[in-house]
Amino acid sequence: MSDWLLIGFKEPATVGEIAYDHAANAQVCRPKGAGRMSTSNKEQFDLMIRRILGDLIAACPAAVAITAEAYELPKGEHVSDGNGIYASTYYRESPEEKLLTDTLKWLREEGFIRIDNSYGFVATMQALKLASAVPKVISG
Repeated sequence: MSDWLLIGFKEPATVGEIAYDHAANAQVCRPKGAGRMSTSNKEQFDLMIRRILGDLIAACPAAVAITAEAYELPKGEHVSDGNGIYASTYYRESPEEKLLTDTLKWLREEGFIRIDNSYGFVATMQALKLASAVPKVISG
């Protein structure tokens, strides 16, 4: 689905273009300037939540691997500090990777997603309720 976000929440995204994605068989919202995030932090966070939950709800109950690579986000860089035996290397996330990581952590801590055997993420019942996507056999 790349940079397309599923619409299905009570309040659709307000930033972007709404269209029908035949491959996903769903109405979607593509952010303005898709790929690069230049909106405010609140809007970026909102779009990332919609993208993650949209992907997980569409795939539920299967686990989905959500990574910066899968979302085609700009990569960070490996940075080296020091010289000789005191040298150390670490990975510095791009701002987009950091937003993804922080959003996944927040969604997990708030109970909207769970980790499935370290393979990927799955939407919880709380997320399904939010999107009005609870299977009828469960909801009655």
